[in-house]
Amino acid sequence: ELGNKHFKLQQYTEAIENYTKAIQQEPFNSIIYSNRALCHIKLENYQLSLEDCNRSLELDENNEKAWYRHSISSFHLNQLETSLESIKKAMELSSDPSIANFYHQIRNEMEKECSTKQMSEVRKGNVENSTDSQSSQLAHSKEISTENSEENSTENSTKKSIEKPMKN
Repeated sequence: ELGNKHFKLQQYTEAIENYTKAIQQEPFNSIIYSNRALCHIKLENYQLSLEDCNRSLELDENNEKAWYRHSISSFHLNQLETSLESIKKAMELSSDPSIANFYHQIRNEMEKECSTKQMSEVRKGNVENSTDSQSSQLAHSKEISTENSEENSTENSTKKSIEKPMKN
């Protein structure tokens, strides 16, 4: 409870300290690890957040906020495939629109990364001239573009969903 109080006051370091004490008293409480992970996200300690999410999910694989925070942490560590898999699991467990929006944000980032790699290959002269390859790439681009057009204010809704710690 003290951890939640400090979190609401944006005192994330103090909240982490209190969540750590709570974990010592209740080492099998998934929610406490997930809440501490959120504080680490706020402090941009993504590796520590990921570790707390992993422990939270070991204790409760149905903790949708832990999956969501796992995805966010992985995303910021540039582990996009892991982030995508985690957000898919969160989406299976929750209908929160910010989770779906974050899914689209990950897909956008993956598309950018793919485009950057393709441009790099073009510059190196390693471009396939196959019509099938070009058609496949065009179809993939259209699929991603369709998904991207559905996305609105992803960042704001993502923040809203993870802003609150869970109650024990």
